[in-house]
Amino acid sequence: MPISVDDLSEFAVKVSESPGSNETALRASSSRAYYAAFHALLPMVMRLPRSTKHRAGSNHITHEDFVTRLSELSRGVVSDPDLVALQARAGQLCRTVDACRASRVKADYKLTTEFHAGEAAAQVRRALLVLRAVREATAPPGGACGTVPASQSSR
Repeated sequence: MPISVDDLSEFAVKVSESPGSNETALRASSSRAYYAAFHALLPMVMRLPRSTKHRAGSNHITHEDFVTRLSELSRGVVSDPDLVALQARAGQLCRTVDACRASRVKADYKLTTEFHAGEAAAQVRRALLVLRAVREATAPPGGACGTVPASQSSR
């Protein structure tokens, strides 16, 4: 059964807020939060020109290329309405996604380094900021920004 960005973010919130979550769960929460942000932005990032970090001949986007495209968006000219809406925040989004990526790398690959509940909570907050920015950028003019899962509505 397919899952959505909201499924990933809801999982991350639930685990990061669960008292007594063990380190494995906190690391999983951090990773899922990053992927919620990544997949929320991916359709728009894929509409951007290839970045200077894009590997020649590659048909997919790397995580480094993803962040670089966001960085380059803040300096480029775009006409796509969703991208124009994101452009004003591209610098902040780039920094936020890069911080999410760094936390995910720590959670997934640096197993000998402790990962604390505060780190998972900070990761979830960053991811929710990205999701909110995407919803605002893609909302119809004068319309609502879409639904935010109940677990995230107070953030």
